[in-house]
Amino acid sequence: MDMQTQTGTLTPEKTEITEKDENTLRISQREAEEFCAYKRQKKLTEINAAISHAELGFDGDADAQALCATMEKFRLASVKMPLTMLALYGAYFTRRGVACDCIVGGTGETLTDVKAREAKLALKYKAKEITLMLAPSAVRGARYAEIRKELKKLRRITRRAYLKVRLDGKYPYALLSRLARICAEEHIDYISVPYFAGCEKLRADLFGGCLMEVSGVENLPDYKKMIGAGVGRILSSHVASIRAEWMREVDEIRFPAPKNPVEEKENKQETEKIAVLPPSQICLPPPVAVKEAQG
Repeated sequence: MDMQTQTGTLTPEKTEITEKDENTLRISQREAEEFCAYKRQKKLTEINAAISHAELGFDGDADAQALCATMEKFRLASVKMPLTMLALYGAYFTRRGVACDCIVGGTGETLTDVKAREAKLALKYKAKEITLMLAPSAVRGARYAEIRKELKKLRRITRRAYLKVRLDGKYPYALLSRLARICAEEHIDYISVPYFAGCEKLRADLFGGCLMEVSGVENLPDYKKMIGAGVGRILSSHVASIRAEWMREVDEIRFPAPKNPVEEKENKQETEKIAVLPPSQICLPPPVAVKEAQG
């Protein structure tokens, strides 16, 4: 009976140990280092691919040479600038292999013929992308027929370049959603909006290859959020700091140092010796002598 009881108690424990050993994956130190190197390289590739969606702005105040160096180092998508800066620095950027994104239409309150003329000049200066500023009065007035006519004309002119439609200012989300669908219907390449909470939801209104550009993304959490939402272009003035902060995640990928089984066993034995010390070996302080009171 005792033997049956002992067998019954030992069998589940033996089975549990066997299953634990089967589910444990043991790799060598060299394999662990190779796996960590693979994880770091994968993370680095992910970061570089995300940063390549970034775009810088240039208004003439910054150093063109330093900006080109940043563009080449991080392989950014393009540099956005007005037509006046493109006329001055367009040839320099083109020689360095930097794509130029030209803003046409000023603040947007410009005649369509003037915007078309500016677009033609931008293409003459080797611009790869054209950012069209829509008139705020037409947007707020919901003059959709006028907007469609302007988009059709600019689309015919900029067949060789990417055409972006820029919506500056604070507009209701319903209005932005309607304009996003119009841009997709007119085969616009990008719709550009400033960053605001929930701006990535406009992606649901785009179709037919129309992508989204978001400006004013100045920190890593917002940048990650836009990349995760599938935003095609991100305009930021802190690309270098965002990338540097993101690169810290690559340095944090490390495999825990392996434990030496011999030292671990010796430490365990020393701990057991201290824990099960017999009472005869326990040293107690000597008793304190009590002085009798003299009568």
